[in-house]
Amino acid sequence: MIKRLCQISSRYGWRTPVVMAALLLVRWNLAVIWRGGLLVLLTRGKKGRGIKLGRGISVNPGALLEIGDNLIWEGPSTVRVNTSGNAIIGIGNNVWISQGLQLYACNSILIGNEVMIGESVSMRDSTHSVGRLDMPMQSQGDVYGSIRIEDDVWIGRGVFIQGKPAGTVIGRGAIVGANSVVVKSIPAMEIWGGVPAKFIRRRNSAFGPGGN
Repeated sequence: MIKRLCQISSRYGWRTPVVMAALLLVRWNLAVIWRGGLLVLLTRGKKGRGIKLGRGISVNPGALLEIGDNLIWEGPSTVRVNTSGNAIIGIGNNVWISQGLQLYACNSILIGNEVMIGESVSMRDSTHSVGRLDMPMQSQGDVYGSIRIEDDVWIGRGVFIQGKPAGTVIGRGAIVGANSVVVKSIPAMEIWGGVPAKFIRRRNSAFGPGGN
């Protein structure tokens, strides 16, 4: 316990009492509302200007969370970042996130600029190993990957995105239809949907403003 306190004090300095209080709240499974200054105090990484956060955005203390300018993030949402290594969640400029987002990063989840994310979206950059049949799956360890959402992407309601070791990339200007499961990269300017998500067609301007 003393060793853990020394580690926390070394990392957070004058912020240590706030971090300790947050850790106790998390340990007791109490609802914590992270807004404005608390998000800056309890997470690492740069934060931009014009960040507007809803209620109930829960982030584990010490997470490396970098945010650009003009983020609108409705709550509630859950963000978990592995703090034992260099795991990071990055969010670019002018991003809009609806309620119910779940982000779980053991390595890297990066969200670009001008991205729209619908409600109840989930992104995870790791999964369980399942290759051995002589032992339970939960004992086989994890496989780490990464997720990168490029600029001007629209992710529909209820989408699940799984990070892969080679990287799962949603290309610039792509659209992912509601309730899709993304298990591989999506090229730029394409519309994908389904379980698992598959190519539907490319975006174009043939239908005029507002059409695809």
